[in-house]
Amino acid sequence: MAFFLKKLFQRHKTKKETQDLSYELSQSKEKKHVSVELCEQMIDMSREIENIRDEYRIVSAYLNDMQIIEDLLPEQRSKLADTATQISNLNHVRDELLETRNRISDSQFAQFQENEQELVRAIKRLESNETYLAAIERDLHVLEGEKLSLNIDKKSAKKELKQLKRISVWLLVLFATLLGIYVTLTLAFQLDVALPMFIGMFLVALVGSVCMVRQQECQKDIQQCDINLNHTISLENRVKIKYVNIKNAVDYACEKYHVQNSRELLYYYEQYLEAVKERKKFREANDDLNYYNEKLIRQLQELQLYDSRVWINYPHAICDKKEMVELKHNLIVRRQKLRNRLEYNTDALHQMKEKALVYLDDEGENRTQIESIIRRLDSLNQGAI
Repeated sequence: MAFFLKKLFQRHKTKKETQDLSYELSQSKEKKHVSVELCEQMIDMSREIENIRDEYRIVSAYLNDMQIIEDLLPEQRSKLADTATQISNLNHVRDELLETRNRISDSQFAQFQENEQELVRAIKRLESNETYLAAIERDLHVLEGEKLSLNIDKKSAKKELKQLKRISVWLLVLFATLLGIYVTLTLAFQLDVALPMFIGMFLVALVGSVCMVRQQECQKDIQQCDINLNHTISLENRVKIKYVNIKNAVDYACEKYHVQNSRELLYYYEQYLEAVKERKKFREANDDLNYYNEKLIRQLQELQLYDSRVWINYPHAICDKKEMVELKHNLIVRRQKLRNRLEYNTDALHQMKEKALVYLDDEGENRTQIESIIRRLDSLNQGAI
C-alpha cells in the first residue's frame, strides 16, 4: 500500500510541476519568441509522456500478475484452476440467461469493466480529440491552399517582372534611337525637330519610369510572398506535429476499445451499462457464483497481485493456458504500442529541446528563466518507465 501511495504522490507531484512550469512560462510571453513556443510544446509533450508512463505501469503490473500465476506450483495452480472452472461454468449458465439482442461480447464487457472508472472520460476525450483532429485537418487544407495561392502569386509576379524588364530594354533602345535621329536631323540636315523629338523622348521616358516603379512593386510582392510562404510552412509544420500526436491518441483509443470512433464507443458503453444491470440482477440471485468469485479473489490476494478482483472476469485464462497466452499477448502488444508512443514523444521532446537551445540567444531577459524551465523538464522526463 505504501508503494502505491508513493507512486500516486510522485505522479501528483509531476503534474503539479508541469502546471508550475506552464505558469512560469506564461510570465515570459510578453514577447512571443520561438523558444517560448517550443517550451509550451515541451510542457504539453511532458504531460503526454507522463500519461503514457502511467498506462505503461498499469499494463506491466497486469503482465506481472500473469507471470506470478504461471509460475505457481502444480498444487497451487490446480486449486486455483478448480475455482476458476467453477466460475467459468457458472458464467456460462449466466450468459445463457443474460443473452440479449444488443448484448456486447464477453471480451468487451470484461475490458469495459476493467476500465469502467475512466470510460466516461475516455469517451469525452475521444470525442474531443476527434473534433480537434477534424479541425486540424481543415487547418492543414487551408494552409495547403494558402501555400498554393502564394506560389501562384509569386510566379505571376516573377512573370510580370520579366516582361517589364523586356519592355524597359525596348524603351531604352527606342529612346536611344529617337536621340540618334534627333542629332542626325539637326546636325546633318539643319532641321528643327526639337519639339516633336523632345515630346517623343519624354513619353518614352515617362513609360520607362512607370515600368521601373512597377518593377519595384513586383520585387516587393515577390519578397512578401517569400515571407508569407515561410511563415505558412512553419505554421504547417507545427500543426502537423499536433496532428500526429492527436491522431496517435485517437488510433490508440479506438484500437484499445476495438471501435471505429467515439460514437461506436458510446454505443457499446450504453450496451455495457445495460449488461451490467442484467448481470447484477443475476449475480444477486446466484449465491454460488458470488461464493466462488470471492474464493478466487481470496486465493489471488494471497499471491499479492496488483489486481486480484479483475481475474473474476478472466477465469478461463486461469484454467486454460491457451487463453492465458492470448490474453498475455494482447497486453504485450498494448505495452509495445505504449513504448513506441513514448519513444516517439521522447524523440520529439529532445528535438524541441535542441531547437529551443539554438534560438535561446534571441530570448534576451527571458533566457535564464527558459533555461531553468528546460532543465526542470529534463529532470521530469529522466529515467525509464
